Amino acid sequence: MTTLSQIREATNIALGANISVKSRARNIVYARIIYAAIARKRVSTSLFEIGQEVNKDHSLIVHYLKVFPDLKKYADFNEMYGKVISELNKSHTSSQDKVTCNNVSVGCVCFFPTFPTS
Repeated sequence: MTTLSQIREATNIALGANISVKSRARNIVYARIIYAAIARKRVSTSLFEIGQEVNKDHSLIVHYLKVFPDLKKYADFNEMYGKVISELNKSHTSSQDKVTCNNVSVGCVCFFPTFPTS
């Protein structure tokens, strides 16, 4: 399960910005909007908690979520969004829950048993 701090860190790493600072620079604001959209989609938590993670009010998070679909129309914004999703997926797969089998840690292994048919 993805947490708000993981999304914040993935956004910071992917875009080379600190989204928790007090700044109105376009790249920082775009990064916060991307963070808010991903957080709202992947984590079931309140707008207050999403905003609290980046030192912003819940009403600003509502605004971010409102303008997100309009910004998705622009190629540079989509590129930024793609970088964050890639970073988040990369960090999520590297920190996936491990399964221990005979004291050996292995990645998540999913299999479906087959049952004999008569």
